[in-house]
Amino acid sequence: MTDYEIVDTNAENISSCSFCGYKDANSLGHRRKTDWLKERYAEGLRFKVLRSQRFGDIGMIEYALGNHAWRPVEAEGYLVIHCLMVNGKHKGKGLGTLLLDSCLRDARKSQCRGVAVVTSSDSLMARSDFFIKAGFVSVECSPPYELLVKKLKRAAPDPRFIVKKERLLKRHKKGLTILAADQCPMVPKCVADIAKMSRALGLEPKVVRVRSAKASRELPTPYGMFSILYDGKLIAGRPVSARRFSSIMSKIQLKPEAIARVKPEIIDVLPENVEQTGFFCHMSKRKTEGWKRKLLWLKARFAEGLKIKMLRLPERGFIEYVPGEYAWRAIRAKGYMVIHCLWVVGRSRGKGLASALLEECIQDAKRAGMKGVAMVASEGRYMKWKKFLLKHGFETVDTAPPSIELMALKFGQAPSPSFAKGWEKKARRYSKGLVILRSDQCPYFEDATQALLETAEKKGIPSRVIGLSTAKEVRALAPSPYGVMSVVLDGRVIPFPSHYQAREALLKHPGGK
Repeated sequence: MTDYEIVDTNAENISSCSFCGYKDANSLGHRRKTDWLKERYAEGLRFKVLRSQRFGDIGMIEYALGNHAWRPVEAEGYLVIHCLMVNGKHKGKGLGTLLLDSCLRDARKSQCRGVAVVTSSDSLMARSDFFIKAGFVSVECSPPYELLVKKLKRAAPDPRFIVKKERLLKRHKKGLTILAADQCPMVPKCVADIAKMSRALGLEPKVVRVRSAKASRELPTPYGMFSILYDGKLIAGRPVSARRFSSIMSKIQLKPEAIARVKPEIIDVLPENVEQTGFFCHMSKRKTEGWKRKLLWLKARFAEGLKIKMLRLPERGFIEYVPGEYAWRAIRAKGYMVIHCLWVVGRSRGKGLASALLEECIQDAKRAGMKGVAMVASEGRYMKWKKFLLKHGFETVDTAPPSIELMALKFGQAPSPSFAKGWEKKARRYSKGLVILRSDQCPYFEDATQALLETAEKKGIPSRVIGLSTAKEVRALAPSPYGVMSVVLDGRVIPFPSHYQAREALLKHPGGK
Protein backbone atom coordinates (compact mmCIF):
# COMPACT_ATOMS: atom_id res chain seq x y z
CA MET A 1 0.00 0.00 0.00
CA THR A 2 3.03 2.29 -0.15
CA ASP A 3 1.80 3.67 -3.49
CA TYR A 4 -1.28 5.12 -1.78
CA GLU A 5 -1.90 7.80 0.81
CA ILE A 6 -5.05 9.17 2.39
CA VAL A 7 -5.22 12.97 2.20
CA ASP A 8 -7.35 14.70 4.82
CA THR A 9 -8.84 17.69 3.01
CA ASN A 10 -9.65 21.12 4.36
CA ALA A 11 -10.78 24.51 3.07
CA GLU A 12 -7.26 25.29 1.84
CA ASN A 13 -6.48 22.16 -0.19
CA ILE A 14 -9.88 20.88 -1.34
CA SER A 15 -9.92 22.91 -4.57
CA SER A 16 -6.95 20.93 -5.90
CA CYS A 17 -8.58 17.55 -5.23
CA SER A 18 -10.78 15.55 -7.60
CA PHE A 19 -13.77 13.58 -6.41
CA CYS A 20 -16.40 11.28 -7.87
CA GLY A 21 -14.67 11.47 -11.24
CA TYR A 22 -14.86 15.27 -11.33
CA LYS A 23 -11.34 16.52 -12.02
CA ASP A 24 -12.15 19.84 -13.67
CA ALA A 25 -12.17 22.45 -10.92
CA ASN A 26 -14.10 24.79 -13.23
CA SER A 27 -17.06 22.46 -13.76
CA LEU A 28 -20.27 23.47 -12.01
CA GLY A 29 -20.48 20.20 -10.10
CA HIS A 30 -16.92 20.53 -8.78
CA ARG A 31 -17.40 24.18 -7.79
CA ARG A 32 -20.69 23.55 -6.01
CA LYS A 33 -19.31 20.52 -4.15
CA THR A 34 -16.18 22.45 -3.15
CA ASP A 35 -18.23 25.35 -1.75
CA TRP A 36 -20.48 22.88 0.06
CA LEU A 37 -17.48 21.16 1.66
CA LYS A 38 -15.95 24.44 2.82
CA GLU A 39 -19.16 25.20 4.74
CA ARG A 40 -19.29 21.71 6.24
CA TYR A 41 -15.74 21.52 7.63
CA ALA A 42 -16.76 23.76 10.51
CA GLU A 43 -19.46 21.20 11.40
CA GLY A 44 -16.89 18.45 11.79
CA LEU A 45 -17.32 16.83 8.36
CA ARG A 46 -14.32 14.84 7.12
CA PHE A 47 -13.60 14.38 3.43
CA LYS A 48 -10.59 12.18 2.71
CA VAL A 49 -9.12 11.52 -0.71
CA LEU A 50 -7.27 8.33 -1.62
CA ARG A 51 -4.29 9.38 -3.71
CA SER A 52 -2.06 7.21 -5.84
CA GLN A 53 1.45 8.38 -6.74
CA ARG A 54 0.89 7.04 -10.25
CA PHE A 55 -2.83 7.69 -10.95
CA GLY A 56 -3.68 10.68 -8.75
CA ASP A 57 -6.95 10.80 -6.79
CA ILE A 58 -8.69 7.45 -7.18
CA GLY A 59 -11.13 7.27 -4.27
CA MET A 60 -12.70 9.07 -1.35
CA ILE A 61 -14.68 8.77 1.87
CA GLU A 62 -16.94 11.42 3.40
CA TYR A 63 -18.51 11.27 6.84
CA ALA A 64 -20.03 13.58 9.44
CA LEU A 65 -21.20 13.59 13.03
CA GLY A 66 -24.70 12.18 13.36
CA ASN A 67 -26.38 15.47 14.22
CA HIS A 68 -24.80 17.05 11.11
CA ALA A 69 -25.34 14.09 8.75
CA TRP A 70 -26.99 14.78 5.40
CA ARG A 71 -29.12 11.67 5.59
CA PRO A 72 -32.61 11.32 7.13
CA VAL A 73 -31.32 9.31 10.10
CA GLU A 74 -31.32 9.75 13.84
CA ALA A 75 -27.73 8.87 14.76
CA GLU A 76 -26.57 11.09 17.61
CA GLY A 77 -23.11 10.08 18.82
CA TYR A 78 -22.32 8.17 15.63
CA LEU A 79 -20.22 9.06 12.61
CA VAL A 80 -22.38 8.73 9.50
CA ILE A 81 -20.72 7.87 6.20
CA HIS A 82 -22.16 9.82 3.25
CA CYS A 83 -20.02 8.28 0.53
CA LEU A 84 -17.25 5.77 0.05
CA MET A 85 -15.95 5.03 -3.41
CA VAL A 86 -12.93 3.69 -5.26
CA ASN A 87 -12.60 4.24 -9.01
CA GLY A 88 -13.39 1.23 -11.19
CA LYS A 89 -10.02 -0.23 -12.18
CA HIS A 90 -8.64 0.17 -8.65
CA LYS A 91 -11.35 -1.92 -6.99
CA GLY A 92 -10.53 -5.29 -5.49
CA LYS A 93 -7.21 -4.15 -3.99
CA GLY A 94 -8.39 -3.51 -0.43
CA LEU A 95 -8.48 0.27 -0.94
CA GLY A 96 -12.09 0.61 0.18
CA THR A 97 -11.13 -1.10 3.44
CA LEU A 98 -8.23 1.33 3.79
CA LEU A 99 -10.64 4.27 3.64
CA LEU A 100 -13.19 2.64 5.97
CA ASP A 101 -10.49 1.86 8.57
CA SER A 102 -9.55 5.55 8.57
CA CYS A 103 -13.14 6.45 9.46
CA LEU A 104 -13.30 3.81 12.21
CA ARG A 105 -10.08 5.12 13.74
CA ASP A 106 -11.54 8.64 13.86
CA ALA A 107 -14.69 7.26 15.50
CA ARG A 108 -12.64 5.56 18.22
CA LYS A 109 -10.50 8.67 18.81
CA SER A 110 -13.66 10.76 19.19
CA GLN A 111 -15.23 8.12 21.48
CA CYS A 112 -18.23 7.82 19.16
CA ARG A 113 -20.92 5.21 19.68
CA GLY A 114 -20.02 3.73 16.32
CA VAL A 115 -20.21 4.27 12.57
CA ALA A 116 -23.42 4.17 10.51
CA VAL A 117 -24.00 4.14 6.77
CA VAL A 118 -26.98 4.14 4.41
CA THR A 119 -26.48 1.65 1.57
CA SER A 120 -28.51 0.95 -1.54
CA SER A 121 -29.14 -2.05 -3.79
CA ASP A 122 -28.86 0.14 -6.91
CA SER A 123 -25.69 1.62 -8.40
CA LEU A 124 -25.99 5.03 -6.75
CA MET A 125 -24.52 4.18 -3.34
CA ALA A 126 -22.21 1.63 -1.76
CA ARG A 127 -23.74 -1.82 -1.39
CA SER A 128 -24.28 -3.46 1.99
CA ASP A 129 -22.10 -6.55 1.42
CA PHE A 130 -18.86 -4.54 1.65
CA PHE A 131 -19.80 -3.15 5.06
CA ILE A 132 -21.18 -6.46 6.37
CA LYS A 133 -17.80 -8.08 5.63
CA ALA A 134 -16.27 -5.31 7.75
CA GLY A 135 -18.47 -6.18 10.75
CA PHE A 136 -21.46 -3.88 10.15
CA VAL A 137 -24.98 -5.15 10.83
CA SER A 138 -28.32 -4.08 9.42
CA VAL A 139 -30.61 -2.21 11.84
CA GLU A 140 -33.31 -0.95 9.48
CA CYS A 141 -34.40 -1.45 5.87
CA SER A 142 -36.48 0.75 3.54
CA PRO A 143 -35.96 -0.75 0.06
CA PRO A 144 -33.78 -0.12 -1.84
CA TYR A 145 -32.04 1.49 1.15
CA GLU A 146 -30.59 -0.19 4.24
CA LEU A 147 -29.17 1.33 7.43
CA LEU A 148 -26.07 -0.46 8.71
CA VAL A 149 -24.05 0.13 11.84
CA LYS A 150 -20.82 -0.97 13.50
CA LYS A 151 -21.08 -0.20 17.18
CA LEU A 152 -18.07 0.74 19.25
CA LYS A 153 -20.22 0.92 22.42
CA ARG A 154 -22.46 -2.13 22.81
CA ALA A 155 -25.11 -0.43 24.93
CA ALA A 156 -25.60 2.44 22.46
CA PRO A 157 -29.07 2.74 20.93
CA ASP A 158 -29.37 1.82 17.28
CA PRO A 159 -29.53 4.65 14.75
CA ARG A 160 -32.77 4.74 12.75
CA PHE A 161 -34.38 6.24 9.67
CA ILE A 162 -36.52 9.34 10.29
CA VAL A 163 -38.10 9.64 6.84
CA LYS A 164 -41.32 11.64 7.06
CA LYS A 165 -42.95 12.28 3.69
CA GLU A 166 -46.31 13.76 4.52
CA ARG A 167 -45.40 17.35 5.48
CA LEU A 168 -43.02 17.86 2.57
CA LEU A 169 -45.43 16.35 0.03
CA LYS A 170 -48.21 18.61 1.23
CA ARG A 171 -45.92 21.62 0.93
CA HIS A 172 -45.28 20.83 -2.75
CA LYS A 173 -48.67 19.47 -3.77
CA LYS A 174 -48.87 21.27 -7.11
CA GLY A 175 -46.63 21.07 -10.14
CA LEU A 176 -43.09 19.79 -10.49
CA THR A 177 -40.55 20.35 -7.69
CA ILE A 178 -36.89 19.33 -7.69
CA LEU A 179 -35.19 19.28 -4.27
CA ALA A 180 -31.42 19.03 -4.54
CA ALA A 181 -28.33 19.40 -2.37
CA ASP A 182 -24.83 20.24 -3.58
CA GLN A 183 -23.36 17.31 -1.63
CA CYS A 184 -23.11 15.30 -4.85
CA PRO A 185 -21.22 16.89 -7.78
CA MET A 186 -23.43 15.17 -10.39
CA VAL A 187 -26.57 16.89 -9.08
CA PRO A 188 -26.23 20.37 -10.70
CA LYS A 189 -26.04 18.94 -14.23
CA CYS A 190 -28.79 16.47 -13.42
CA VAL A 191 -31.06 19.31 -12.25
CA ALA A 192 -30.31 21.40 -15.35
CA ASP A 193 -31.04 18.48 -17.71
CA ILE A 194 -34.29 17.58 -15.96
CA ALA A 195 -35.40 21.22 -15.90
CA LYS A 196 -34.79 21.47 -19.66
CA MET A 197 -36.71 18.25 -20.32
CA SER A 198 -39.60 19.30 -18.09
CA ARG A 199 -39.97 22.56 -20.01
CA ALA A 200 -40.10 20.57 -23.25
CA LEU A 201 -43.00 18.68 -21.66
CA GLY A 202 -44.77 21.94 -20.87
CA LEU A 203 -43.92 21.95 -17.16
CA GLU A 204 -42.10 24.77 -15.39
CA PRO A 205 -40.05 23.18 -12.59
CA LYS A 206 -39.57 24.67 -9.16
CA VAL A 207 -35.97 24.00 -8.03
CA VAL A 208 -35.39 24.05 -4.27
CA ARG A 209 -31.80 23.86 -3.09
CA VAL A 210 -31.32 21.86 0.11
CA ARG A 211 -28.92 24.01 2.15
CA SER A 212 -28.61 22.31 5.55
CA ALA A 213 -28.40 18.91 7.20
CA LYS A 214 -31.72 19.63 8.89
CA ALA A 215 -33.37 20.29 5.53
CA SER A 216 -31.88 17.11 4.06
CA ARG A 217 -33.41 15.08 6.90
CA GLU A 218 -36.83 16.32 5.80
CA LEU A 219 -36.52 14.81 2.32
CA PRO A 220 -38.85 11.87 1.60
CA THR A 221 -36.23 9.12 1.03
CA PRO A 222 -33.24 7.81 3.03
CA TYR A 223 -30.89 9.22 0.36
CA GLY A 224 -31.64 12.71 1.63
CA MET A 225 -29.90 14.67 -1.13
CA PHE A 226 -32.33 14.68 -4.04
CA SER A 227 -36.01 14.20 -4.76
CA ILE A 228 -38.45 14.99 -7.55
CA LEU A 229 -42.07 15.61 -6.64
CA TYR A 230 -45.02 15.97 -9.00
CA ASP A 231 -48.41 17.11 -7.74
CA GLY A 232 -47.53 16.09 -4.19
CA LYS A 233 -46.18 12.66 -5.09
CA LEU A 234 -42.60 11.40 -5.00
CA ILE A 235 -41.59 10.28 -8.51
CA ALA A 236 -37.80 10.00 -8.04
CA GLY A 237 -35.76 9.81 -4.86
CA ARG A 238 -32.29 9.93 -6.41
CA PRO A 239 -30.58 11.70 -9.34
CA VAL A 240 -31.85 10.42 -12.70
CA SER A 241 -31.03 11.21 -16.30
CA ALA A 242 -33.26 13.45 -18.41
CA ARG A 243 -34.24 10.39 -20.45
CA ARG A 244 -35.24 8.47 -17.32
CA PHE A 245 -37.20 11.49 -16.07
CA SER A 246 -39.00 11.71 -19.40
CA SER A 247 -39.88 8.02 -19.16
CA ILE A 248 -41.26 8.52 -15.64
CA MET A 249 -43.39 11.44 -16.79
CA SER A 250 -44.70 9.49 -19.79
CA LYS A 251 -46.27 7.02 -17.34
CA ILE A 252 -47.99 9.80 -15.42
CA GLN A 253 -51.27 11.15 -16.70
CA LEU A 254 -50.10 14.58 -17.81
CA LYS A 255 -52.70 17.18 -18.57
CA PRO A 256 -53.67 17.29 -22.28
CA GLU A 257 -52.56 20.88 -22.62
CA ALA A 258 -49.09 19.93 -21.32
CA ILE A 259 -48.77 17.18 -23.92
CA ALA A 260 -49.86 19.58 -26.64
CA ARG A 261 -47.01 21.93 -25.77
CA VAL A 262 -44.30 19.34 -26.41
CA LYS A 263 -41.90 20.85 -28.93
CA PRO A 264 -39.27 18.29 -29.84
CA GLU A 265 -36.10 19.25 -31.64
CA ILE A 266 -36.28 17.82 -35.15
CA ILE A 267 -33.30 17.42 -37.48
CA ASP A 268 -33.75 17.68 -41.24
CA VAL A 269 -31.59 15.03 -42.91
CA LEU A 270 -30.26 16.56 -46.13
CA PRO A 271 -27.83 15.56 -48.91
CA GLU A 272 -25.12 17.70 -47.31
CA ASN A 273 -25.44 16.27 -43.77
CA VAL A 274 -26.73 12.70 -44.20
CA GLU A 275 -23.31 11.10 -43.78
CA GLN A 276 -22.87 12.91 -40.44
CA THR A 277 -26.41 12.60 -39.06
CA GLY A 278 -27.17 9.15 -40.43
CA PHE A 279 -30.77 8.16 -41.09
CA PHE A 280 -31.75 6.64 -37.73
CA CYS A 281 -31.63 2.94 -38.68
CA HIS A 282 -28.31 1.08 -38.24
CA MET A 283 -26.80 4.17 -36.57
CA SER A 284 -24.13 2.08 -34.84
CA LYS A 285 -23.43 -0.05 -37.93
CA ARG A 286 -22.20 2.46 -40.48
CA LYS A 287 -19.60 0.09 -41.89
CA THR A 288 -22.14 -2.58 -42.80
CA GLU A 289 -23.26 -3.25 -46.35
CA GLY A 290 -26.87 -2.47 -45.42
CA TRP A 291 -26.00 1.01 -44.16
CA LYS A 292 -23.86 1.80 -47.19
CA ARG A 293 -26.59 0.69 -49.60
CA LYS A 294 -29.23 2.76 -47.83
CA LEU A 295 -26.96 5.81 -47.96
CA LEU A 296 -26.51 5.51 -51.73
CA TRP A 297 -30.24 4.91 -52.16
CA LEU A 298 -31.03 8.05 -50.16
CA LYS A 299 -28.64 10.24 -52.11
CA ALA A 300 -30.48 9.29 -55.31
CA ARG A 301 -33.89 9.92 -53.74
CA PHE A 302 -33.37 13.44 -52.34
CA ALA A 303 -33.67 14.84 -55.88
CA GLU A 304 -37.12 13.19 -56.10
CA GLY A 305 -38.36 15.12 -53.05
CA LEU A 306 -37.77 12.46 -50.38
CA LYS A 307 -37.45 13.79 -46.82
CA ILE A 308 -36.17 12.30 -43.59
CA LYS A 309 -36.65 14.03 -40.26
CA MET A 310 -35.18 12.73 -37.00
CA LEU A 311 -35.69 13.58 -33.36
CA ARG A 312 -32.60 15.04 -31.75
CA LEU A 313 -31.08 12.88 -29.00
CA PRO A 314 -31.86 11.91 -26.31
CA GLU A 315 -35.19 11.33 -28.08
CA ARG A 316 -35.22 8.53 -30.65
CA GLY A 317 -37.42 8.47 -33.71
CA PHE A 318 -37.74 9.48 -37.37
CA ILE A 319 -40.07 9.79 -40.34
CA GLU A 320 -39.35 9.21 -44.05
CA TYR A 321 -41.75 10.37 -46.79
CA VAL A 322 -41.79 11.17 -50.51
CA PRO A 323 -44.23 12.44 -53.18
CA GLY A 324 -46.55 9.63 -54.32
CA GLU A 325 -45.22 9.27 -57.86
CA TYR A 326 -41.81 8.40 -56.34
CA ALA A 327 -43.14 6.26 -53.47
CA TRP A 328 -41.41 2.92 -52.93
CA ARG A 329 -44.63 1.09 -52.15
CA ALA A 330 -46.80 -0.90 -54.55
CA ILE A 331 -49.42 1.83 -54.63
CA ARG A 332 -50.77 4.47 -56.99
CA ALA A 333 -50.74 7.73 -55.04
CA LYS A 334 -49.92 10.57 -57.42
CA GLY A 335 -50.58 13.90 -55.72
CA TYR A 336 -50.24 12.42 -52.22
CA MET A 337 -47.29 12.51 -49.83
CA VAL A 338 -46.49 8.90 -48.97
CA ILE A 339 -44.90 7.89 -45.66
CA HIS A 340 -42.40 5.05 -45.99
CA CYS A 341 -41.46 4.76 -42.32
CA LEU A 342 -42.43 6.28 -38.98
CA TRP A 343 -40.64 5.10 -35.87
CA VAL A 344 -40.51 6.31 -32.28
CA VAL A 345 -38.80 3.85 -29.98
CA GLY A 346 -37.94 3.07 -26.37
CA ARG A 347 -38.45 5.75 -23.77
CA SER A 348 -39.42 8.30 -26.39
CA ARG A 349 -42.83 6.67 -26.78
CA GLY A 350 -45.89 8.11 -25.13
CA LYS A 351 -44.84 11.76 -25.41
CA GLY A 352 -46.63 12.79 -28.58
CA LEU A 353 -43.40 12.66 -30.59
CA ALA A 354 -44.83 10.44 -33.33
CA SER A 355 -47.63 12.99 -33.68
CA ALA A 356 -45.06 15.78 -33.98
CA LEU A 357 -43.23 13.90 -36.75
CA LEU A 358 -46.47 13.17 -38.58
CA GLU A 359 -47.42 16.84 -38.38
CA GLU A 360 -44.14 17.75 -40.09
CA CYS A 361 -45.16 15.53 -43.02
CA ILE A 362 -48.72 16.88 -43.14
CA GLN A 363 -47.54 20.49 -43.19
CA ASP A 364 -44.99 19.74 -45.94
CA ALA A 365 -47.75 18.11 -48.01
CA LYS A 366 -50.03 21.12 -47.55
CA ARG A 367 -47.28 23.56 -48.48
CA ALA A 368 -46.68 21.54 -51.66
CA GLY A 369 -50.37 21.74 -52.57
CA MET A 370 -50.89 17.99 -52.38
CA LYS A 371 -54.15 16.06 -52.08
CA GLY A 372 -53.23 14.49 -48.76
CA VAL A 373 -50.96 12.02 -46.98
CA ALA A 374 -50.97 8.23 -47.38
CA MET A 375 -49.32 5.30 -45.59
CA VAL A 376 -49.40 1.50 -45.85
CA ALA A 377 -50.30 -0.10 -42.51
CA SER A 378 -50.62 -3.66 -41.26
CA GLU A 379 -50.42 -5.80 -38.15
CA GLY A 380 -46.70 -6.37 -38.78
CA ARG A 381 -44.21 -4.72 -36.46
CA TYR A 382 -42.84 -2.35 -39.10
CA MET A 383 -46.19 -1.03 -40.31
CA LYS A 384 -48.38 -1.28 -37.21
CA TRP A 385 -49.78 2.22 -37.36
CA LYS A 386 -53.51 1.82 -38.05
CA LYS A 387 -54.82 2.93 -34.65
CA PHE A 388 -52.41 5.86 -34.55
CA LEU A 389 -53.40 7.03 -38.05
CA LEU A 390 -57.12 6.72 -37.31
CA LYS A 391 -56.68 9.06 -34.34
CA HIS A 392 -55.17 11.63 -36.71
CA GLY A 393 -58.04 11.57 -39.18
CA PHE A 394 -56.78 8.95 -41.64
CA GLU A 395 -59.18 6.44 -43.15
CA THR A 396 -58.77 3.10 -44.88
CA VAL A 397 -59.08 3.59 -48.66
CA ASP A 398 -57.91 0.18 -49.93
CA THR A 399 -56.99 -3.28 -48.61
CA ALA A 400 -54.73 -6.14 -49.67
CA PRO A 401 -54.00 -9.65 -48.38
CA PRO A 402 -53.18 -10.84 -45.85
CA SER A 403 -54.09 -7.88 -43.57
CA ILE A 404 -52.63 -4.77 -45.19
CA GLU A 405 -54.44 -1.45 -45.48
CA LEU A 406 -53.75 1.71 -47.40
CA MET A 407 -54.69 4.68 -45.24
CA ALA A 408 -55.06 8.28 -46.33
CA LEU A 409 -55.67 11.71 -44.88
CA LYS A 410 -57.36 13.80 -47.58
CA PHE A 411 -57.18 17.57 -47.54
CA GLY A 412 -60.30 17.94 -49.68
CA GLN A 413 -62.35 16.18 -52.34
CA ALA A 414 -59.88 14.05 -54.29
CA PRO A 415 -59.59 10.53 -55.73
CA SER A 416 -58.26 8.06 -53.19
CA PRO A 417 -54.87 6.42 -53.63
CA SER A 418 -54.97 2.67 -54.32
CA PHE A 419 -52.85 -0.47 -54.30
CA ALA A 420 -51.25 -1.54 -57.58
CA LYS A 421 -52.92 -4.98 -57.19
CA GLY A 422 -52.37 -8.08 -59.32
CA TRP A 423 -50.47 -9.73 -56.46
CA GLU A 424 -51.07 -13.38 -57.39
CA LYS A 425 -50.33 -12.81 -61.07
CA LYS A 426 -47.04 -11.12 -60.22
CA ALA A 427 -46.10 -13.90 -57.78
CA ARG A 428 -46.72 -16.60 -60.43
CA ARG A 429 -43.92 -15.09 -62.51
CA TYR A 430 -41.51 -16.52 -59.94
CA SER A 431 -42.77 -20.12 -59.97
CA LYS A 432 -39.54 -21.98 -59.29
CA GLY A 433 -37.59 -21.91 -56.08
CA LEU A 434 -36.99 -18.92 -53.81
CA VAL A 435 -37.09 -15.43 -55.30
CA ILE A 436 -36.30 -12.33 -53.25
CA LEU A 437 -37.37 -9.02 -54.72
CA ARG A 438 -35.65 -6.27 -52.79
CA SER A 439 -34.54 -2.67 -52.83
CA ASP A 440 -32.04 -0.78 -50.69
CA GLN A 441 -34.73 1.37 -49.05
CA CYS A 442 -34.15 -0.35 -45.70
CA PRO A 443 -30.67 -1.15 -44.31
CA TYR A 444 -32.02 -4.28 -42.60
CA PHE A 445 -32.78 -5.95 -45.95
CA GLU A 446 -29.16 -6.96 -46.47
CA ASP A 447 -29.04 -9.20 -43.39
CA ALA A 448 -32.53 -10.56 -44.11
CA THR A 449 -31.56 -11.40 -47.69
CA GLN A 450 -28.36 -13.20 -46.70
CA ALA A 451 -30.20 -15.20 -44.01
CA LEU A 452 -32.82 -16.33 -46.56
CA LEU A 453 -30.23 -17.30 -49.17
CA GLU A 454 -28.25 -19.32 -46.62
CA THR A 455 -31.40 -21.12 -45.49
CA ALA A 456 -32.39 -21.90 -49.08
CA GLU A 457 -28.93 -23.29 -49.81
CA LYS A 458 -29.02 -25.57 -46.77
CA LYS A 459 -32.43 -26.88 -47.78
CA GLY A 460 -31.42 -27.34 -51.41
CA ILE A 461 -33.88 -24.75 -52.73
CA PRO A 462 -32.76 -22.82 -55.84
CA SER A 463 -32.73 -19.09 -55.11
CA ARG A 464 -32.14 -15.74 -56.77
CA VAL A 465 -32.40 -12.04 -55.94
CA ILE A 466 -34.12 -9.45 -58.11
CA GLY A 467 -33.03 -5.90 -57.36
CA LEU A 468 -35.62 -3.11 -57.45
CA SER A 469 -33.89 0.09 -58.50
CA THR A 470 -36.78 2.51 -59.13
CA ALA A 471 -40.19 3.31 -57.67
CA LYS A 472 -41.70 2.37 -61.03
CA GLU A 473 -40.20 -1.13 -60.78
CA VAL A 474 -41.67 -1.53 -57.30
CA ARG A 475 -45.17 -0.82 -58.62
CA ALA A 476 -44.71 -3.06 -61.64
CA LEU A 477 -42.91 -6.07 -60.15
CA ALA A 478 -43.56 -6.29 -56.39
CA PRO A 479 -46.07 -9.07 -55.56
CA SER A 480 -46.92 -7.51 -52.19
CA PRO A 481 -48.07 -4.02 -51.12
CA TYR A 482 -45.00 -3.40 -48.94
CA GLY A 483 -43.12 -3.28 -52.23
CA VAL A 484 -39.54 -2.80 -51.16
CA MET A 485 -39.00 -6.44 -50.15
CA SER A 486 -40.99 -9.52 -51.13
CA VAL A 487 -40.20 -13.20 -50.65
CA VAL A 488 -41.71 -15.67 -53.13
CA LEU A 489 -41.43 -19.46 -52.88
CA ASP A 490 -42.60 -21.53 -55.85
CA GLY A 491 -44.91 -18.78 -57.05
CA ARG A 492 -46.44 -17.95 -53.65
CA VAL A 493 -45.67 -14.93 -51.50
CA ILE A 494 -44.41 -15.75 -48.01
CA PRO A 495 -45.94 -13.13 -45.71
CA PHE A 496 -43.70 -12.16 -42.82
CA PRO A 497 -44.33 -9.49 -40.13
CA SER A 498 -40.76 -8.18 -40.03
CA HIS A 499 -37.39 -8.45 -41.77
CA TYR A 500 -35.95 -10.40 -38.85
CA GLN A 501 -38.65 -13.04 -39.14
CA ALA A 502 -38.29 -13.63 -42.88
CA ARG A 503 -36.08 -16.69 -42.38
CA GLU A 504 -38.46 -18.19 -39.80
CA ALA A 505 -41.36 -17.64 -42.19
CA LEU A 506 -39.49 -19.50 -44.92
CA LEU A 507 -38.80 -22.44 -42.60
CA LYS A 508 -42.49 -22.67 -41.65
CA HIS A 509 -43.74 -22.49 -45.24
CA PRO A 510 -44.76 -25.89 -46.74
CA GLY A 511 -42.54 -25.35 -49.77
CA GLY A 512 -39.50 -24.69 -47.63
CA LYS A 513 -39.45 -27.96 -45.73
